[in-house]
Amino acid sequence: MSKMGQAVFEGQEFACENYNVSRDEFVKLAHTAFGSSATIQHKAAVAEWETIQTDLDNYFEYVGASNNGSV
Repeated sequence: MSKMGQAVFEGQEFACENYNVSRDEFVKLAHTAFGSSATIQHKAAVAEWETIQTDLDNYFEYVGASNNGSV
């Protein structure tokens, strides 16, 4: 895997491990883990976190449940 691919995967994996926090808290965690928000890992992590949140929202809407803002 290329270095770019590794960096993206690292960010995605970080998002999967930390999907259950608010966006603000997640961005702070990603900044702590990867440094500058300009890093590939940080950008990939935030993008993946947003994808996970959208997927969860769609799931909860589909099953008729409310996530009560907990995710």
